[in-house]
Amino acid sequence: MAKSKCLILITAAALILPPYSYLHAESPAAPAEVKNMHILYVAHLFMPVESASVIQGGSNCLGAGIINSNTNFMFDQNGKTGNFDIETAALILKYTRRINDSIEVRAMLPFYYNSGGFMDGIIERFHAVLPIQVRNGGREYVDDDEIHIWYRRNEGGPDINSSFYGIGDPSFFVKKVFRCNDFSFAASLGIKLWTGKNKFINSNTTDFGLAFNAQYSAWILDFYAMTGFTYFAGTGTYKEELEQERDWMIHLAPGAGIRIGESVYAVVQFYCSTSPYVTGVRRIDTITVLNSYAVRWRAGENMIFQFSVDEDSFTYAAADITFSLRIACSF
Repeated sequence: MAKSKCLILITAAALILPPYSYLHAESPAAPAEVKNMHILYVAHLFMPVESASVIQGGSNCLGAGIINSNTNFMFDQNGKTGNFDIETAALILKYTRRINDSIEVRAMLPFYYNSGGFMDGIIERFHAVLPIQVRNGGREYVDDDEIHIWYRRNEGGPDINSSFYGIGDPSFFVKKVFRCNDFSFAASLGIKLWTGKNKFINSNTTDFGLAFNAQYSAWILDFYAMTGFTYFAGTGTYKEELEQERDWMIHLAPGAGIRIGESVYAVVQFYCSTSPYVTGVRRIDTITVLNSYAVRWRAGENMIFQFSVDEDSFTYAAADITFSLRIACSF
């Protein structure tokens, strides 16, 4: 079932993108495109770390991202019990339009499929061979490849034990670029509209975001930094059932990239966010850190591929492991 699910997403992405021979790709030198796929955050607006430049080689860019992530965190702390044991597959479609040499707009639409997945056993075996002891987040106490989303279920909280899917809320962004010698800057505004009511697919809020990106280039190296803010408007699912008492998050993300020839680019970055939750469970209430490692490849003149691996090495409020393949075509 899981392999068929991934094949369907790959086929859909291939059909949506336009023919290769008519396109002109942007430079592979850019920050890694990532998203926190944790079930507590996935439905909210995610302000990206992004290049301080507009798309190149054309005025339009179509993109698709195929993502598979695994999360497991079982806890019993300060009278709060819960388990977030889930695997999320996503297809994220993106369209970008360059308005002029310094402004571009972008629209994104996600589709999510949540299930027990197939990666629990693989992760446990990987942790077992590491030279240091690594926690499994509670995987050792439950059967592998099952879905469980529950929090204070004896008090009316969520209790989900079967697969579910749906179309997430669309997001829209506008970016303005500024340049100064080897430094580049970008200011971005984002909005996620409230369009659906599926729990853990849609947040039942309208989200607004603001972000500032800076980039410095020297030799074959690029250094990135982003700071941003997201505000949630409305009484959403998470506020009602999961003690999301703050309606805002602050973001900070440093990163670096290196050019490996003209067509290959490697990136490492860390995306940090404050938590909107006040549950009494320390690992949910404190800052989240999503560390990402990506390789971006320009396939000829027309297309860019990105493969990335995201980890939650320090907290339990980002997906434990995420694999993603993204394709971008400009024309």
